[in-house]
Amino acid sequence: MSIRLATALTLAATSLQAEPLRIVTDTAPIQSMVQAVVGDLAEVEVLLPAGASPHDYAMRPSDAIALEHADVVVWVGHGLTPFLEDPIETLAKDATVVELLDTDGWLPIELDHHDDHDEHDEHDHGAVDPHAWLAPDVQSAWIMTLANTLGQLDPANAATYQFNAATQTTAIIDTQSAVEETLADVRGGQFVVSHDALGYFERAFDMPAAGAITISDASAPGAAHIIELRQIMQDLDVTCILVDPQTSPKWAQVVAEGTGAKVAMIDPQGAALPDGPNRSTGIMLDIATVLADCLKE
Repeated sequence: MSIRLATALTLAATSLQAEPLRIVTDTAPIQSMVQAVVGDLAEVEVLLPAGASPHDYAMRPSDAIALEHADVVVWVGHGLTPFLEDPIETLAKDATVVELLDTDGWLPIELDHHDDHDEHDEHDHGAVDPHAWLAPDVQSAWIMTLANTLGQLDPANAATYQFNAATQTTAIIDTQSAVEETLADVRGGQFVVSHDALGYFERAFDMPAAGAITISDASAPGAAHIIELRQIMQDLDVTCILVDPQTSPKWAQVVAEGTGAKVAMIDPQGAALPDGPNRSTGIMLDIATVLADCLKE
């Protein structure tokens, strides 16, 4: 577990937290999970607005100020928001940093970097698929990690963090049931994704995609892969292509042309969902709803 416990952790462990923790997160789903744990005990800032791409995001002066004043920084990790690595090291050097991809209690999905069907991708996601918040078991594990870490920093409110985490875990279980019910009538339906970002969702709900147009949202597919994917779609009778805001829709249109497959938009960041603790679970249900509608005749 790569949780950097700075001076604040030692001090907090021996005294009551005098002021609310100042918490900064990288993306909207992570902000949502932290909000679920802290409730009204802390303000949780997010650096990357929902819907913004981490590949071309330019930090604002206000982002730098937020990192400088942060007691805690929670981020998915280099694989998702690599632009944050240096600013965290230089600006948030006194903060406790939780890199969720390096925490324990969940099973990462390793990425295959030997595929050659995409053009060079400058934005390497690393060895592990970073889109892990799209699975209930991962959310539950991360929620408990957050509750335990924040409880060490703020012992006076540790019991509240644990209670909130337990409440959120129940909400995650309820969402899992709702997703499974939503997908029940389309089991066995064939779909492809615009880029390989739904692996955790597919594994959690036993809904594997037939293929991906690109490996990364920052890369473009080669001609040979497009031909191969269209053949797969024909062989498996693929009826749905899921695209997301971070991927150009032109490739989905190229792949879908003449196949009769529908193209539907999902958003792993949940930009259209209300801010707050329900966003992280709502993302999973939204994806399931879009997928089910896309697969239905």
